[in-house]
Amino acid sequence: MMTILTTDKMKEITALTSSVDTDLIQPFIEIAEEFHIKSVLGDSFYNHLLIKIKDDNLNTDERRLVDNYIVPCASFATWYEASIHLYTKTVAKGVVHKYSDNSEVIESDTFKLYRQDIYDKFVMYRNRLLKFLRNNPTMFSEYTDDKRTIKKSNSTGFFLNFK
Repeated sequence: MMTILTTDKMKEITALTSSVDTDLIQPFIEIAEEFHIKSVLGDSFYNHLLIKIKDDNLNTDERRLVDNYIVPCASFATWYEASIHLYTKTVAKGVVHKYSDNSEVIESDTFKLYRQDIYDKFVMYRNRLLKFLRNNPTMFSEYTDDKRTIKKSNSTGFFLNFK
């Protein structure tokens, strides 16, 4: 599956070292974009951007959106989604901490703080992406924002008082 984010871009933006195996990260790019990026962009606009990236045909505004807003957001969303799997390993005997001769596993409470910090950065970048899209509604005709496109009904309707 094609994604907006690449593992190389992710490593440039986050604190992941170059020694992290890209095969471990790649599935989480797809997961993060499905859960966190599509929910902001919508399927149609997300797919539109994928096609334009594949064809190397992004216009200036789309390139700015992708490079400055989507890629950082997707990077931290991916890191968040992958972090538990970088910390643990599923083997025949169960789930274990990854460990090597040259490293020491951090304690569970420290790991929770670590993941929360990654999540906080993702939320900051997601809010920044949303703000950019909402402040520039004419730049991207393919993007629709529920808050901008759903109009309040004039119907009074009725209320069922279930107890």
